[in-house]
Amino acid sequence: IDVQRFDSIRGQGAILDAVWVVRKANGETRQGRTEAHETAQGDSFDALAAAHSRALARMSSDIAMVIRAENSQTAESGQVSVASADLGKDLSRI
Repeated sequence: IDVQRFDSIRGQGAILDAVWVVRKANGETRQGRTEAHETAQGDSFDALAAAHSRALARMSSDIAMVIRAENSQTAESGQVSVASADLGKDLSRI
């Protein structure tokens, strides 16, 4: 996981931009990217920490989705495509 950006603005929210790689036992890799923008539900540091937590949860979910897709992929297909526009992130062709 290479975190490009993990910013926060108190009272506004958190931004996470990370690129990551999932490596199979045979050495094959799948790359992905997560861009998460989470709004803080208040002006407190607790609210900001919760926004950070939600951003990290999105990245974890993205990575888990690729791992699950790889596990269920057929032998004839060499790539998996994941679209998650509703989460506000960019997962390129994996």
